[in-house]
Amino acid sequence: MANSYYIINTNRDCYISLDESGILGVTTNIEKAHKFSSSKKAWNFIATNIAQDKRDTWHVEMKDPSQLHITLKSVPDIAPEDRIDWDEALRNIGDTYLKISNYKDALCKQLSRLDSEQCDILHACEFYTCNVVEGYKLYKMLHDLRIKRRWVKDEIKRAEAILTKNYSEVMSGEIQSSFSAVDNQQYTPRVLKELFEENQK
Repeated sequence: MANSYYIINTNRDCYISLDESGILGVTTNIEKAHKFSSSKKAWNFIATNIAQDKRDTWHVEMKDPSQLHITLKSVPDIAPEDRIDWDEALRNIGDTYLKISNYKDALCKQLSRLDSEQCDILHACEFYTCNVVEGYKLYKMLHDLRIKRRWVKDEIKRAEAILTKNYSEVMSGEIQSSFSAVDNQQYTPRVLKELFEENQK
């Protein structure tokens, strides 16, 4: 059963109601209060149907149908512009998650293509004997491809750092830590250490 949204006063003892003719009224019985399907519709109702000097005395609350009774005695005095439209917030979160997920999928496809190109270059090195100019061209192709490939892999790591974290991990700063790890990563040679030692010199 879907959640319902109600307009309740700051004293938490009255709700907005509408009769069969759509006439606005006030009731202390939540069962008789008008139910809105979204918080946005409820806030719009306040903006268009309640006098401007009275609007600050009303706010929107979501109620689970299985828990209709109010237990809190009071709510903070929050200005209308500071209130959250939960429907919009959830949409924004969902849209952002979907955008990052789609971005990651596109990156993975690009990585697959770059891996195939790398395989072709390596096989060309294996099959053909090159002169200095041709050898440099193959090196340059491989070098440029590896730079692109590194950028794509780093972007995938950043996307995964967000998509795989839960709320507590996000709030504790683990995403920033993951991003920092990507930015500061270093390659440790597995066998040919002398190649990197010579480069450092």
